[in-house]
Amino acid sequence: MRTSCSHCAQICLTAHHSIGFALWDSAYTDYSVAASPFYNTGRDILREFTDACREYDIQPCFYFSPSLDCA
Repeated sequence: MRTSCSHCAQICLTAHHSIGFALWDSAYTDYSVAASPFYNTGRDILREFTDACREYDIQPCFYFSPSLDCA
């Protein structure tokens, strides 16, 4: 992960979008990262994001949009 923000204190990643897409495998929906080509790589996008933030001394932040599908 690369960032061009040399003065950032925080970066926020939308982990669950208001339309229901989730960045983790969910037992409640197929509308998640598990249905994408990224999932079969064995990589964890949330972990990679967090590790990259820590590497650059940036506070990771996750946004979870509460929606009716509750993925």
